[in-house]
Amino acid sequence: MNAATYSTLATKLQFRLSTVADIGIVHTEQRDIRDEESLRASFLDREQKTLAGFTMERESFTDKQLTNIENEKHSIFVFRGYRAHNDTLKTGVKFQTILDLISSRFRPQDNLDGYVEMIYPIQCRACGFVQFGNILCHYCELTLEVQERYNTLLP
Repeated sequence: MNAATYSTLATKLQFRLSTVADIGIVHTEQRDIRDEESLRASFLDREQKTLAGFTMERESFTDKQLTNIENEKHSIFVFRGYRAHNDTLKTGVKFQTILDLISSRFRPQDNLDGYVEMIYPIQCRACGFVQFGNILCHYCELTLEVQERYNTLLP
């Protein structure tokens, strides 16, 4: 197997995340979210009338030589999730349900349709609230470890 490129992996992960109901807008890169305006620009879905979504980025990777022609690469991806808080709509329960659904979409031993050797169970590193101007948001950081094995002689 040849090592997948970052853009290929990010697109596969984005597609998998996008299959979660009510997840919002999913970006394949970290967004510059620092105020109400940038939050709306990144995650406002006018059709669904929601302010929600996820970003992702590869936080780190390690490459290990197994043999003269075979390497193993472990990448850590971080998914950052946001959803506008609303007590009346019970968005806290909705947000936690979405996290459970994401976890079920990334089961251990999955190979993302043959693009990687396997993935490890998704982890929730942080879960709480963040404030952007007048908008209080649920926030989480999920991590996913992806393992690839590839032939170093292949381009």
